[in-house]
Amino acid sequence: MSTPAINTDSHGYVTGTTQSFWANGDPIGPALEQPNRVSARVVDQRPASTNNPRDSLGWRRPSNWYRRGYRCNPYLIGVLKFWDPSMTFYTLYSDGSGWDGWGDSPVGSVPSDVVAKATNKALSKLKNQKVNLGQMFTEREETAKLVLSTVKRITDLTRAYKNKNLKDWVRAQTLGVPGKSGGFPESFLEYRYGVLPLMQDSYGAMEALNQKELGSDGKYRIHVSGRAGLNIQDTYFKPTAVSGYVGIRASSVRTYKCLVNLFYFLDNPLMATLAQLGILNLPSLVWERVPFSFVADWFAPVGPYLGLMDAAVGYQFDSGTLSTLVRETDRGFFSILPGAPAYLQATTYLGSEWYYRGFSMNRATYDTSPFPLWEGFKNPLPKNGEHLQNAIALLSSIYRSKTRSDYA
Repeated sequence: MSTPAINTDSHGYVTGTTQSFWANGDPIGPALEQPNRVSARVVDQRPASTNNPRDSLGWRRPSNWYRRGYRCNPYLIGVLKFWDPSMTFYTLYSDGSGWDGWGDSPVGSVPSDVVAKATNKALSKLKNQKVNLGQMFTEREETAKLVLSTVKRITDLTRAYKNKNLKDWVRAQTLGVPGKSGGFPESFLEYRYGVLPLMQDSYGAMEALNQKELGSDGKYRIHVSGRAGLNIQDTYFKPTAVSGYVGIRASSVRTYKCLVNLFYFLDNPLMATLAQLGILNLPSLVWERVPFSFVADWFAPVGPYLGLMDAAVGYQFDSGTLSTLVRETDRGFFSILPGAPAYLQATTYLGSEWYYRGFSMNRATYDTSPFPLWEGFKNPLPKNGEHLQNAIALLSSIYRSKTRSDYA
């Protein structure tokens, strides 16, 4: 059963007036009327829903969809009292008169870097599917051997390191920071980029032994998703049509959210695993060979971006959606900017506050698997410090290697 479309755009109207008065209060000529000043507006729009049939696998494909709207009072509905520079007379602007320079509009769209982060998170999950290594081996015996060899490798590395640098091991486990012994940078990197990935491969292979998510056609179906969000709070000034010094001082709170859902079938387990290991991605391999490329990655995610170029290799794209949500709440009050001339500082206002509340929800479908998107520059000093630990360990390792070679 489908729901009907909504297309509401209702307005409340008043008649604005403009009239001048001498300083003693006597009127100067008749009042000028400005009919149909919008005192309030409510907008709500969405298309009729669709009911897509299920395919042979019981899958109902998503469709494009949106819903957006806002409510506001576009103008301050009250009375503005402006004095003339000579201070011999003043003008009253009532019920929206004097605010002709601006109106209302829908909320904006989600920033591109938020969409990029959500997209890349989904592709990163696809490329790091824990089932790849398990699916690559059709026999349980071979998968079990992989688990045993991986666990043995982890055990040997851990024992060797703990026996060699026991104090540093305790320090790393309790404080989460590298120790002071000479061999720690290399061991820290081996732990971060060697032991941890091996543990993840072992865990994925063992889970592949216990469960499978197969469709009725025997294909392994994969669902990955990525989320990202952003909250912004700021203030701005909306001037009147009479003077740029007089207007509304507004505060704004905006929330942006993005969700990417992608569905695939595992088409070639071997190619997917090779892509996961980074063997098929030539740009990524070349970038890793560039001296100090990790320093550039510290400020801009070039390496991670290139590493996702082959995320969908070995998979057959089925469907996907990009969903975004924007919420905005603005409130404002009458204000006079600092530095206004004396006659403008005498401006007064009597009336209501200004408000704006808007939202926008959109869902767009993908026809093909999305490509990774550029996220822009990043904070080189995140709060958790892990990024900085990696950089220090890498730099220390390179420096020690160079020193040894110089003395060799």
